[in-house]
Amino acid sequence: MVLPLTVLRRLDGVLAPTKERVLERYAGLPKRFDAILNRITGVQFNNTSELDLRKVLDDPQGVADQLRQYVAGFSEEVREVFEKFDLDAQISRLDAANLLYLVLGKFVEIDLGPENVSNTAMGYIYEELRELPEHLEGKRGDALGAKGRKVQVPCYRSWARKGRPLGADQVWVPLDTEAC
Repeated sequence: MVLPLTVLRRLDGVLAPTKERVLERYAGLPKRFDAILNRITGVQFNNTSELDLRKVLDDPQGVADQLRQYVAGFSEEVREVFEKFDLDAQISRLDAANLLYLVLGKFVEIDLGPENVSNTAMGYIYEELRELPEHLEGKRGDALGAKGRKVQVPCYRSWARKGRPLGADQVWVPLDTEAC
């Protein structure tokens, strides 16, 4: 659940500066036109939900439904990423254990917006999280929470190898994905 919530928090931070403008423009459209909304966000995705992760926490009893509603507001490609993470089942598991509100609250405390965490640093974070089960189990695990399926993280095409500065001789490593 850590990697999907990390991705969700990052996307939430990326979209935060343009959230109100997207909602205003979306309200004036006869149907969803992602190309128009993406021009506002400046990235290849958007979210038309009135919610963001902080607002999801406003209803502790309904946090699971609110989170699902928020994720459903993303453009199709992002929703597909979360489907591959099997996020809905993970939400259900944490909610049944009365942990969803607590765990989500901890993620909301972390500011992963691009003004605080560069794309390169975010890539390092993704890579570390992806490899964590391998280190813990001594073998390649289901680090992506995607049950062996490829997961494509929008907007982040490649990442430098851990611990090395970026340079011309650097090896770029995609996160077990096809190109964004």
